[in-house]
Formats: sequence, structure tokens, C-alpha cells
Amino acid sequence: MSKAKVTELDIIFGANVRRYRLERNMTQEQLSEAAGFGVSHCSNIEAGRNSVTLETLKRIAGALKVTADALLTEENESPTEISAQNLAKLVRGMTPEGAKNAEDLIRVMLDKGMLK
Repeated sequence: MSKAKVTELDIIFGANVRRYRLERNMTQEQLSEAAGFGVSHCSNIEAGRNSVTLETLKRIAGALKVTADALLTEENESPTEISAQNLAKLVRGMTPEGAKNAEDLIRVMLDKGMLK
């Protein structure tokens, strides 16, 4: 889908892919291998030169262990949005039982006024 006109969203997406990749100390080669495409495609995505399909978005998000919306949203998000994304990342690494326990714990803390 690289022949489509590049948009502002392509640039935001590419910058976010690069930022998350570097935060995880991954090379473009490692990300490309994990997501199942070539290094040159990865380079073009990060530079904002390529639009991606939903399938590619899903594979990149999975390889970076982030939500798709984290890759599509500008970096100047509110602290609440960033915290929610960080919680989502933590939960993704848990077992289903662990995720349910974490949810229950947060609900109890909210009910008791421990979190505002």
C-alpha cells in the first residue's frame, strides 16, 4: 500500500513506531523479523513514507507490545491517556487470571477512594 499519498497520520505512525522500537532497544531488523516484513519497508514506515494496511498495523503493534491506538496517536497525550496505555501494556503480559485480579484490585481501590 506504499503507493498511496502519504498523510500526517503516516508521519505520526512512523514516528511512534520508531519511538517504541527504540524504547525497546530493538533494531529495524528485529522489528521487521517480528512483524514479518522487510527492513526497507520498516525504514519507510518509520520515515512516514509508507502507509500501512490494518494487518501491518496489527503485526507492528504486536511486535512492539503496544496498542494500535498508541501507534496512531500523537505523543502529546494527557497523563491519563498515557497511564491507561501503560496499564494496558502491563495487562497484556499477564495471564487471564492475573489480568482479572489486577482489574479487581483497581476496582476495589476506586471504590474505597484510594484512587481518584
